[in-house]
Amino acid sequence: MARIAGWGALLSLAMALGSAAHAQPREREAYCRWDDSVTEARLAVTDGLLHVEGSAEADAALAEHLPTGMPARVGAAGEHEHLLAQPHFVTWYDDDLRSPLWAAYYFPDDEADDSLHREDSFRSDPRLTEDTRADCADFSEPIFDQGHIVPRAAMNRSIEAMDATFLMSNMTPQHCAFNRGPWQVLEATIREEWAQDAAHTWVIVGTIYDRDGDDVRDGNDDAWRMEGRRGRRVAIPSEQYMIVSRLGATGLETLTVILPNTDDLIADEAVVDYLADHVATLDDVGAQAGFRFFDGVAVTEASTLWPIDDFEPRVLSWGCNDTYPEQ
Repeated sequence: MARIAGWGALLSLAMALGSAAHAQPREREAYCRWDDSVTEARLAVTDGLLHVEGSAEADAALAEHLPTGMPARVGAAGEHEHLLAQPHFVTWYDDDLRSPLWAAYYFPDDEADDSLHREDSFRSDPRLTEDTRADCADFSEPIFDQGHIVPRAAMNRSIEAMDATFLMSNMTPQHCAFNRGPWQVLEATIREEWAQDAAHTWVIVGTIYDRDGDDVRDGNDDAWRMEGRRGRRVAIPSEQYMIVSRLGATGLETLTVILPNTDDLIADEAVVDYLADHVATLDDVGAQAGFRFFDGVAVTEASTLWPIDDFEPRVLSWGCNDTYPEQ
């Protein structure tokens, strides 16, 4: 499949944080889950493909995965935000929240490797310092899933692509019923249904911090943080969103869905209606998340959920706890 270079020039990047992390084999960190097949040497290969803002490799990744350019800021620019890039996706990361604010990836539906199966390799991101990264100890607590922003199943094109999704810079605290319920269904529907109907598909995934519900992004100091073994460090999104874009007969089409990160259990038969009830707009994401994607780009924006014809959505939240243990 031919890759698309992008619409116009990307915004010039303000920070230059250096080149890719020097890839050295490193031991499994405390509380990190690795499958038996995962080795330090294998992960060193993936770590050698990690790049930071200002590098030529990061620029190339942006052109592939966010071809319409960096989003416009809505409100004040963050003081602790910067780009993390790898060949397979790009991430805009907040050092203070220790969380991704958004990630973007191009979905080449003809590059899946059916021989690849999930192999956990959770680990901290070597591009980040101890003062800015999340690690597995932060997620060693009884409530939240280590929830992928870029889904592992969308990266079944190589071992390196899959392993990159297990970096903690790609994780957010997600309620089990959310992560394994409507969020997982939305991920699977994009992969199994909507991307199959388009020549080119791009996905933007992001977090929202709006605990007071006023549809404006909260300040970082107001974000709730989970209680891990390192203290209260990693921020908990109030909602998460996905923006799916694809080339259709009339040009670029987009669908935006914003889902609350809650412990509400949604049944199989109700999940499609639940997704339909949470279709949103690019303006909604701009107000609540602080980023206006496709700014100045002509798009046809869906106001209802795209059809689901050949895929049967099923939740996996039957394994979630009904109640949480006392903290």
